[in-house]
Amino acid sequence: MNPAHRFTMLGRQQLSLQEGIQLLGQIQRELGSHATAARAWGSVALMAQASLVPLNIIVNSLPLSPAKTAFDLFTHVLRACTTGDAAWRGDGRGATVPWAFEAAKRAIEHELKKKGAADLVPGAGILLGLAEDSMALVESAQAVSEGSSEMRRLARQMQQRIDAMRRKLTALGTERAQAADLLLLRQRTA
Repeated sequence: MNPAHRFTMLGRQQLSLQEGIQLLGQIQRELGSHATAARAWGSVALMAQASLVPLNIIVNSLPLSPAKTAFDLFTHVLRACTTGDAAWRGDGRGATVPWAFEAAKRAIEHELKKKGAADLVPGAGILLGLAEDSMALVESAQAVSEGSSEMRRLARQMQQRIDAMRRKLTALGTERAQAADLLLLRQRTA
């Protein structure tokens, strides 16, 4: 290959790689800011789930009322937000646990009332509410952890790509320097 043409071609490849590295660096910075925001929102979701535990103790100790219905609606909406809407729709991951707890709660309430132990219903509601909220908190923590792990994995992959491109850029620089030396040698001998 003509040394002048090779020198020019390698220069173009270097320029393309430099632009690619700059773009990947920009994407990497954006990924970092998105990861930071995701961690912050994950913390908010965990705090919201954790706040349900004491609230549920209070609400589950009360007999069924409009306030309890409103609180149940609030908890379902919150779970929908933290589990990707699965609990609200009643399908997918996270949906079976809230509905199973609700079914168990109704069955226990019915059995306690049938056996004349209606005064134990609030206690059973408290215990089931604690279990349900604890499970939801664990599910939320797992989702936040999985999301954080995925972001770290993507950041590592991005850094590996940038490093590989920098190595290639260095190799191209070496090849271009050799092509320049060959070009100068040919010009001197011509």
